[in-house]
Amino acid sequence: MAWETEIESVENYYADLIIIQYRNKPKARATIKLGVDLYLADGLAFDLQNVLDIDTAQGAQLDLIGKILGCNRNIFGFNIDKKYFTFEKVDAYGFSDVNQLSEGLWKKYANSIGSAFALEDEDYRILLKFKALYNLRRGSWGDMDELYYRAFGDDVKIINTKDLSITYAVSNSASVAYRAAQFLGYIEPPLGIDYTTIMGENYLIWQTPVQNTGLGSHSWMAVASDNSKFVALGNTGYISISTDGTNWETAIQSVDLGNHSWTSLVYNGTNYIALGESGYLSISTDGITWSAATQIGNLGSHFWVSIVCNNGLYIALGRTGFISTSTDGVTWSTATQIANLTDSSDWHTIAYGNNKYLALSTDYYISTSTDGTTWSAAAQNSDLSGHGWFSLIYNGEKFIALSYDGYIAASTDGTAWIVDNTDLGNHSWTSLTFNNGKNVAIGYSGYTSYTL
Repeated sequence: MAWETEIESVENYYADLIIIQYRNKPKARATIKLGVDLYLADGLAFDLQNVLDIDTAQGAQLDLIGKILGCNRNIFGFNIDKKYFTFEKVDAYGFSDVNQLSEGLWKKYANSIGSAFALEDEDYRILLKFKALYNLRRGSWGDMDELYYRAFGDDVKIINTKDLSITYAVSNSASVAYRAAQFLGYIEPPLGIDYTTIMGENYLIWQTPVQNTGLGSHSWMAVASDNSKFVALGNTGYISISTDGTNWETAIQSVDLGNHSWTSLVYNGTNYIALGESGYLSISTDGITWSAATQIGNLGSHFWVSIVCNNGLYIALGRTGFISTSTDGVTWSTATQIANLTDSSDWHTIAYGNNKYLALSTDYYISTSTDGTTWSAAAQNSDLSGHGWFSLIYNGEKFIALSYDGYIAASTDGTAWIVDNTDLGNHSWTSLTFNNGKNVAIGYSGYTSYTL
């Protein structure tokens, strides 16, 4: 066992402290080692150290740590809507069909204020970390930061707005432990400071950017996903594929795409559609083989920068506020400059979410539309000031915007935004996509990063 080596090391340490006349005498050394063994209780101290390691303890070991810290895994009065499926009888028939009634049902872990909610090991482990630091609290703001770092490790991002408020964004799913800590009063911020915790939001926590050798420096402008792979599009028609958003195939210049200043890429559920700034379009079913690029007359040369598809309606956005629509991605309406979009000459991205289209300019103007034709008056959003916003997506819950210099902004309604200087750094970021819970960003020179 590992502790046996540690005991031997301690024994030799003290035996070597004997005066030189007796240091190498076997009986003298044995006497000292016996005393060390008695003091260490034959490794009991080391065994306890291993048993009480909060990061590796399980089951009854965690319960023992809880007794020492004064925190029980069974919490009375704490109720959470966490359901599980079970069969009512041991010999239940299972799921129902037309001839057999179902004997399975959904239950909650706790159903009344008198019930005790039993935390599972991983949730209890995090709660114990909250309690340990709560026991040592000094009432400082540093205590709060340490609390979150110790509980969630690298899965937490601290956003300090320097206005006596702070936001903790946690990317893992430990919401039960966090809510339990709140319920028990283990989270105690200093007086006069407001704090917010965002659970399960991974869009603020990015991996260290890497300049991918497969991508190379091919003026990457767009990235999209069909839920099985990621496709990156370069300005001059280069294509690269990745199955995980991390490892990319060697970029190949598509002959059919050609050099048509490609700016945007969208996946509609069946096909990829690439859009060039001069109104060129190309279509692919797999992101590898493309149709010959065709310049669409109705689009014209209006510096097209972004394309979005929602429920069969395509909308193309031009840099100076031109809009064109299509119901099939092939035939497009005559491009029209929208009066309400003329306040900015640097529109750059468009997305659909929360029952509306949202257009965003690099100089943080925003305009919205419910039909893609009639747009609200563009207005600058002060939350987004100071950054050139290049890409916008909707991840099913929030609009997520990416700036050229590596800032991320998030909003549920497109009006109030949380902006953070992430770990992306300034790598000329141009595009952002979302796939099965993972955000992937790509930069002009082939830098990529992703969230877990």
